[in-house]
Order: sequence, then C-alpha cells, then structure tokens
Amino acid sequence: MMAFTQNEKIFQPGFEKDNTSINGCVGFYGAYDIHSAFKKKTFHKPRAKLLKLVFGGTPDKLTNLYENLSPFHWSARNLPPCMLIQGESDSFISLNETKEMHKKIFAESNVDQVFLKVPLVEHAFDILGV
Repeated sequence: MMAFTQNEKIFQPGFEKDNTSINGCVGFYGAYDIHSAFKKKTFHKPRAKLLKLVFGGTPDKLTNLYENLSPFHWSARNLPPCMLIQGESDSFISLNETKEMHKKIFAESNVDQVFLKVPLVEHAFDILGV
C-alpha cells in the first residue's frame, strides 16, 4: 500500500510536508483489491467477515474507505520497482487477485517488477512455516 500512496497527505497526518517516497517494495500475499471479498464472482466469506468487522461495515456503506485502502484503486504510474509474492495454495488471498495486480502494474508503469508464485504454500507461509 505504501508504494502506491507515496507522499499522499491523507496517509501521513502530522507529517504532510515530509517526503514519504520509497525506493522499492515487496508485497507478500497482499490484499490488493479489498472489494473482491464481497463481489459475487470472488466472494470469500471469512475474509469479508473479517473486513466488515475491522472496517465497521461493507463496501456498500463505506465505499471511499474500501477504495482508499485498496492498492488496486490507486495509480501505479509512480510505483517503485516491486516484487509480488503469492502462495499458489493461499486460501485467504486468491492467486488471481495478485495476478490482476501484477497486470495492472505492468499496464500502468515502466518499473521493474517480479511476480513470484510459490507452489504448495498457504497464506502467511513465511510466518507460520507451512
């Protein structure tokens, strides 16, 4: 998220005049389109339930909040070089969501990027050791 929102004042209260640019990013099993948990085609009940609890509502009621917190809704034009890492067996964030983010970055920017699909691993594989 930080890579997409560099120097965005709404994300740096009290530090609006500070330079918050970054030189690169690595996204581990990221939630790039938070809306997708609620869409009919990509509905994911556990994720939708968690997001509703954390955000205090659904995208229907809190559209701006969900859009502001979804990297997919931000321009990739000024993105630094990045690597997206996703487990192919992730049951919480779909591999397709990361593929779509990769396509968006490729279409909107000229940055070096890598999409690493890790076979046979679940969400949080680097933390849980699965």
